[in-house]
Amino acid sequence: MPKLPEPTITLAFQGLIVFCFDRGSRRFHAGFLGHDPRHCLAIDIEERGAPSAEFKTILSLTDDDKRKGAGSLKITGDLSFSVSGRANDADIHPSGAVGDFDRKNPNNDPEDFRWVVDLESKEFFGCKLKIRPGNVFARKMTINHGLFYTATKWFVIMDPPIAGHDKEFEVARVIGCNVTLGKEETAFLSFGPEENNRIELPVAPGAQYRVSIKNRCEPDTGPGPGDFHRYFNEVLEDVRPDKPFEFLTSDIQEGDGKLNVLLRLRPLMQDWRPCDFVHLSRHDSLNAG
Repeated sequence: MPKLPEPTITLAFQGLIVFCFDRGSRRFHAGFLGHDPRHCLAIDIEERGAPSAEFKTILSLTDDDKRKGAGSLKITGDLSFSVSGRANDADIHPSGAVGDFDRKNPNNDPEDFRWVVDLESKEFFGCKLKIRPGNVFARKMTINHGLFYTATKWFVIMDPPIAGHDKEFEVARVIGCNVTLGKEETAFLSFGPEENNRIELPVAPGAQYRVSIKNRCEPDTGPGPGDFHRYFNEVLEDVRPDKPFEFLTSDIQEGDGKLNVLLRLRPLMQDWRPCDFVHLSRHDSLNAG
């Protein structure tokens, strides 16, 4: 199955994030959970001048003063990503993908956006869920351009499993968003009060950018309790108490389908609950309701 073409800019999202897609305005919305010492929003921007060159970090941003390194910027307020002079064109791969998704189908496109856990799909709750009123997100981001898809997947264990659902299955681990700039176009990452801080990513011959956007527990390199339950406890209302679940990492990981090196760590990893993102497909905004 052919992969998506190489873009000028790739955004990569990972961590405790709620996504929704406004098909009418062609905008994607991301809500970052925070308000705790465990999570911080971290953005790293990399650039290379030619396809054969290596990517090098040109700027880092975070909303946590304790993790702000020398030369990095402090994120304040909400964020947006847009391309100059272009109408909104955000979309999902495959274009406008809707409907049920069978995770066990061996012919699935590995880059299909629907590998993302959609809490409002028939696979999970099967209805529009209510977002709580108040400041449930530490900050939000609006993405006006780009094609959203599954960049990488991994196996997780649902604990406890919903009746009739497999206990172990694959989900998206990283969401990609590809943006191809045309002649004389510039992309902007904006943030702060009235989004008055702007980082420019201009088109240039052979140049490519990677923007990593993470909202994970830190450090995120080893076992430890996750926070998937926070979607039910802090973001969503009226979720039946017998249905909330956590995700645990599985022994089987993407690739050769065999038990990987995590197998020997299984006794230590029963409480390793990943902080994976979710999609609310029946919402077109992250406002309450």
